[in-house]
Amino acid sequence: MSTSAIMEARAELARQSYPAVMLTSNQQEQWDETRTAMLWHSPFFAHIFYAKCEVVFSDQVPIASTDGRSLIFNPATFFKFTVKERVFIAVHEIAHVIWMHCELRYHWKKQGYVTTGTGKRIPYDANASEIMNQAADYVINAMLTEAKIGQRPACGLYDTNLSRDGTEAVVDVWATLMAQQKQGGGKGKQGQTGFDKHLDPGAASGQTPHQAAQERKDDAQSWANTITQAAAASRAIGKLPASLDRLLGEVIEPAIDWREHIQGFFNRRIGNTGYSWQRPDRRLLARTEAIIAPGCSGNGCGDIVVGIDTSGSIGQQELTMFFGCLGGILEDLRPRRLIVMWCDANVGRVDELEDASELHDLRRRKAPGGGGTDFRPVFDEVAKMGIAPDALVYLTDTFGSFPRHAPAYPVLWAKLVDRKCPWGDEVMIPPDFAKGGA
Repeated sequence: MSTSAIMEARAELARQSYPAVMLTSNQQEQWDETRTAMLWHSPFFAHIFYAKCEVVFSDQVPIASTDGRSLIFNPATFFKFTVKERVFIAVHEIAHVIWMHCELRYHWKKQGYVTTGTGKRIPYDANASEIMNQAADYVINAMLTEAKIGQRPACGLYDTNLSRDGTEAVVDVWATLMAQQKQGGGKGKQGQTGFDKHLDPGAASGQTPHQAAQERKDDAQSWANTITQAAAASRAIGKLPASLDRLLGEVIEPAIDWREHIQGFFNRRIGNTGYSWQRPDRRLLARTEAIIAPGCSGNGCGDIVVGIDTSGSIGQQELTMFFGCLGGILEDLRPRRLIVMWCDANVGRVDELEDASELHDLRRRKAPGGGGTDFRPVFDEVAKMGIAPDALVYLTDTFGSFPRHAPAYPVLWAKLVDRKCPWGDEVMIPPDFAKGGA
């Protein structure tokens, strides 16, 4: 089935879930005017709109809504806004789709809690979900206001104390709103009631939330390609606001599989190793069909240090997943020495391995620690040992004390929480993978 046929089939399902309302001739003219204005003033969002979104007009929503794919507008209320306000509302819904807010809400709902930027775990219930809707709206509206796209309606949620330019994490804005509500506040400014409703993934297309969320996950590379193309085209004609351009990296980057990101880190920092037929690849030899292929000859690199956060946030599943990824990469690199340091507030143990395959056995050993988190002892220990590793990889939730300055050697933070590190390369390990997913 062609892409256009699939999109039309989804649109038909959306019309069934949210019975379509026929537009009057005047409303159709207004809709054409809205799309034309969006294409002229915001070609980036227009590109995403035409490539990835379906539109339904239904009176089942107050003004506008999205389930992460379909955009639903109530013609009786939507067309009361000016054309610039309609552009803002439409782009607002597209932004929710791009940043996967519906899928994230579904994930937090399943998980039952949200971990904030300070490491605090807050229960996620129906009330918390509604507050999360508001938090996402504050962030998106701030981003569009900063980028000067359309005109924000008076009812749109906007507060520079919560989000100044849309760069703030939605969960952090949510945590602030939750705290304000607990103290008896947390209401939007007068007249700011919001104009949209966020649905579960697939709600408008007849899919289950799990099916829709999985489809979006499987479609990650296609989304990354579409966003990259849209950004490049808009940038070429000078119509991609700098503030928006900076934010797009966080959408495109996660589409690259985290394991490929780690592989790329080593390839960039260390390079390829030598191969020889005198040392066949034992992993391929072990296969049923016994494929004979050249293996690495000698040591491909010097010392590699692996830091493991043992403050209590890293469980057995995370270690299994992480070591499984590193094992294959490091077997190819054949470092002269592989040093694993287990650290909470102090380095609890140092393991020196002769071969990367020993990582698989090491993960079964009980990890020392369980106290507070401080990353500095690992770097201090490296200095104390008098080594200059080719690279250091640190598995952590990032809630700890970092050294003030980056060392001279490359560092990669393999993060279980989406929190910015002060320096070094970073790769975010998605929650599904951290829980043992593929």
